[in-house]
Amino acid sequence: MKAQDIMIRQTHTIPPQCTIGEALR
Repeated sequence: MKAQDIMIRQTHTIPPQCTIGEALR
């Protein structure tokens, strides 16, 4: 699995991890 794919999946977890979502921006 790619690191980016893992990070993206983590943003879709419940509750979503906004910190990772902001980091991707």
